[in-house]
Amino acid sequence: MGSRRSSTQTVGYRYSLGAHLALCHGPVDAIREIRVDDRTAWSIQDGTETEVVSGVGATKTLGTFGSVIAFPADEFGSTAQVTLYGSNGIAGISIGQVLDLALQTDAVTHRITVRGIAHDEREHLTWMQVEPKTLSFAAQPVTITTVASGGSTEAGGDPPVGTRIRIDKPDLFGGESREGGIVGDIDVLMGALDQGQNDYLAARAGADVPGFRGLCSLVLRQVYLGLNPYLKPWAVRLTRVLTAEDGAAQWYPETAEIFAVDPETDWGPDMNPAHIIRECLTNRSWGLGYGDADIGPSFTGAADQLYAEGFGLSLLWQSDASLEEFLSDILHHIDAQLYVDRRTGRWEIKLIRDDYDPEALLVFDETNVVDWGELGRREAADLVNSVTVTFSDVRTDQPGSVSVTDTARVQLMGQVISTTVDYPGVRHEALAVRLAERDLRGLSAAILSGEITVNRQGADLDPGSAIRLSNPRRGLEGTVMRVVEIDHGDGRDNGIRLRVVEDAFALGEIAVVGGDTTTGSTSFITSPVPLTRRMVQEAPYWLLVQELGHTRADAELQADPDAGAIMAAGERPSSDALSTQVWIDTGTGYTDDDPTGFVPTAILDAAVSDDPEETVLAVRDWTGLSELVTGTLAAIGAEFVRIDGISATEITVGRGCLDTVPLTHPAGTPVICWQSAARPSRATFLAGETVSVKLLPQTGLGTLPLVQAPTDSATFNSRAIRPLPPGNLKGNGAFVPTPDVLRTGDLALSWAHRDRLAQTSAVIDSYIAGSIGPEPGVTYEVEIRWIDPVTNLPVSPAAAVIDAGTATSFVLTAAHVPVGDAPAGTFEIDVAVWALRDGYRSRDARALRLLRPGVEGWGVSWGTSWGG
Repeated sequence: MGSRRSSTQTVGYRYSLGAHLALCHGPVDAIREIRVDDRTAWSIQDGTETEVVSGVGATKTLGTFGSVIAFPADEFGSTAQVTLYGSNGIAGISIGQVLDLALQTDAVTHRITVRGIAHDEREHLTWMQVEPKTLSFAAQPVTITTVASGGSTEAGGDPPVGTRIRIDKPDLFGGESREGGIVGDIDVLMGALDQGQNDYLAARAGADVPGFRGLCSLVLRQVYLGLNPYLKPWAVRLTRVLTAEDGAAQWYPETAEIFAVDPETDWGPDMNPAHIIRECLTNRSWGLGYGDADIGPSFTGAADQLYAEGFGLSLLWQSDASLEEFLSDILHHIDAQLYVDRRTGRWEIKLIRDDYDPEALLVFDETNVVDWGELGRREAADLVNSVTVTFSDVRTDQPGSVSVTDTARVQLMGQVISTTVDYPGVRHEALAVRLAERDLRGLSAAILSGEITVNRQGADLDPGSAIRLSNPRRGLEGTVMRVVEIDHGDGRDNGIRLRVVEDAFALGEIAVVGGDTTTGSTSFITSPVPLTRRMVQEAPYWLLVQELGHTRADAELQADPDAGAIMAAGERPSSDALSTQVWIDTGTGYTDDDPTGFVPTAILDAAVSDDPEETVLAVRDWTGLSELVTGTLAAIGAEFVRIDGISATEITVGRGCLDTVPLTHPAGTPVICWQSAARPSRATFLAGETVSVKLLPQTGLGTLPLVQAPTDSATFNSRAIRPLPPGNLKGNGAFVPTPDVLRTGDLALSWAHRDRLAQTSAVIDSYIAGSIGPEPGVTYEVEIRWIDPVTNLPVSPAAAVIDAGTATSFVLTAAHVPVGDAPAGTFEIDVAVWALRDGYRSRDARALRLLRPGVEGWGVSWGTSWGG
């Protein structure tokens, strides 16, 4: 007896999607292309009228988390909170990053922007403060993915009012025999101020769905996506040149669009960089919000000049980079200075061009130069004879590159010495070649730079002004210089400080060959400036193990226990800084060591006590905030802390990490988040040696001269071999016991073991962690020191040292304090617990400040009872 079979068989499914893709601020000029999985699904050449967008782009899955819940902001809050239970942290999350949360139970995806993140390694909890602030969902599994931008931003088309386009590419991914294609209607919502409801969204989401005014977006009306159940990445190429804020007409539209001459293909226009900069200054939605009256007349001249040069740019700006950084990048492309004219209060722009008569320039010589300061030329070792420029090649939508070479300098130097400069806003090879030639002119010459102080004759100079320096004794015979920075002083003297660099246009012609295109970053705009926020210390044992491994680090310390290395790190002093050279002087002259990178930094906005439970610290003036991740180490003075939470105004930390203890820090102390870049120096030093260290940042213009770099010093003290200080010191169960405890009874001290050899993993333990180890051979001693009533500092030598053995507790009584030996006027003591091993003492120890027993008198009793 046979079985019955259906006459048809299901071998797969066709998938369609209805979706609302929010893209960017609107309105824009036009959509030029829609790409799915890096294939063109629709373009303006298809003939359908269009508008809109910036890309969706490829994504990266960060993980699926089993239990995630979101709580909206309260009445006064600005961010929602997303809590991930059972999380061991999320690598690679930074402030301002955009993520997609795909909810497994609710079957919806929320797009968020991270504004803060914290992680508790012991509780396996991760919190994120996110926008939008209304985000809310019940606990459920969630997959988190990154949101990458689409391709380069471009221009073209007529100002639109919104329309519907149709994609008809059923074979885009191979047709029915493979993964199908894309077919369907897409509504383009330009985001006009009077934009009404979209009928598809209203039908699906209800009558209360907004019109999404000011938001450029796409609505997929059940678009066929092929035979694969997994969504492919979408990206959109768009134009916004002639449409300004809120759909208004662009300023000076006659020069806004810049077209490259290409007989084969209409790639659409680029935007005049002067218009880009002006809109960044005046846009009230995402820009700086200045009025038209705040913009000076130089912008019109700059727009005319750039239009005549055919110098157009196409760039995508996202909130993960600051607007100031974006402006700096534009200025870097066009070689210009942006400044506020101190006479009119208006923004002005100065293009650095060959637009002056040297004989008509203001001359500064010994009659009007107050101080010649430090003027020096770039060293021969820093010169290059070949420059490669990378750009966004519009023909391939991939990075391209061109190289130019100064043949005369190659012959002179005996080899090709090249460098690479990145110009992502450039789409056309011809412009990239021009920029490569421009940069080679400056980078191949021993350019003079430095600072001088002049009298009031320099009061009318602006950034970018050309001047001449004349001083025969210094070899200056009317050298043409550009003013990079002006400091008019504090009003107490007439000196005006000028930071100047030799003008590249006065250097003469170069013999250039090249222009070859290949596929393939650092900026070229400013001279290097000193690092203000720096950290230079002897490297701890933990860092040696991270760099060398346990076996090699221990072998080197066994051979020379007192050997040490330098660790150094600092802020990125300017957006175009590349790296920092480390120069070390032991007294015989500076020599260079391995370079270091730049790290995120901030400034303490309020004083911090040495209480280990004070873990939320107010900060300001971040640099590199978007590069900082949780779970990494930072230095605040001599104390190392673990970064547990990050926001723009505060950090949550674990105090007293590695071989440090919680210390007091005044407001204004730098926070140096060093772990991502600091490395032990190649050179090693002996205990007792004091070395001087200078950090020399590098930019496309060269390296900061050694004489201009501030000096830091470090005295070596066998840091790597010393036992870690005990942690979690308490008196009568409190981190800060009652000051008069020894006047009324005993003090029960308790502390926790630490193990230098075991605490070398990437998981950093804070001061308040429980016992770890101890390291073999470690014992403890309790130390008592008098406090100088004038300086409020401990007095040496110690008043008493008590052997506590290997225990983690000790009962201190009044009898342990030799009150009879107290210096006159002394009424306070410090009680600390130190670790010892093999004749080495821990590098530091946290102390408890107490009133010494036996103190009598009205002043002390009154202060203890009422003031303390």
